[in-house]
Amino acid sequence: MTFEDQPTSEVVITKLQYVLENKFTREEFYFWAYKWVQNFDKRDQLTKEEDKLHDYLIELLAIDLEIKKDVYFHPNDDIKDWIQKINDGESF
Repeated sequence: MTFEDQPTSEVVITKLQYVLENKFTREEFYFWAYKWVQNFDKRDQLTKEEDKLHDYLIELLAIDLEIKKDVYFHPNDDIKDWIQKINDGESF
């Protein structure tokens, strides 16, 4: 079992950039994000930053939704928009 530090907004952005660069699949991102959504869901209390991160991750779970084979509901431009919003601290 390996230990992984809790993600930050910067880590989320890096992983989204990896998806754009084909270093990380959308499905890999989904499973990684889902793990952290579950982690945050199990907590009694979240900091303001953790709460915002939790909200981002919930929205980002839609990254792997396909309309048809290899055509995604959220194209790469949406991922770029998500990165910008996270950078700016905006909500989705």
